[in-house]
Amino acid sequence: MADEKRYDFGRVVGDYQFAQVSEIKKLRFKSGSFIDRIVINDNGYGGDGGTLSPEFEFGDIETIQELTIASGGVIDRFSFVTSNGRNMSVGGPNGDSKTIRGKVTGIAGEVGHYPGGPKVVCRLYVWMIPRLGYENQ
Repeated sequence: MADEKRYDFGRVVGDYQFAQVSEIKKLRFKSGSFIDRIVINDNGYGGDGGTLSPEFEFGDIETIQELTIASGGVIDRFSFVTSNGRNMSVGGPNGDSKTIRGKVTGIAGEVGHYPGGPKVVCRLYVWMIPRLGYENQ
């Protein structure tokens, strides 16, 4: 089996870092032009701005297999496709987009204040076992 690898998104240093969550059972977001808040398994990190997304609940053996994150200074968009072909996309149209493919095994990050603005998700760290045949840079 391929080795687990960490991918980093976003550049603004946050005020608070949240620890890696390895068993992702549910995801929910508050977003507008960027990701204001990420809620993983009922634990929320970030600010109170943006619109609340529907909750995405994963099946027993369902995992994120393709993840696209757009970011510049902060996390602008979070989109994924699961092993069951279901998907979710939240956030705005800005930022540089990067897609990684494989099995997501954990998510951590940092929250803080957007320069001159609200509290948002500044950085995300994603652990993944890359899919063979794909070069996730």
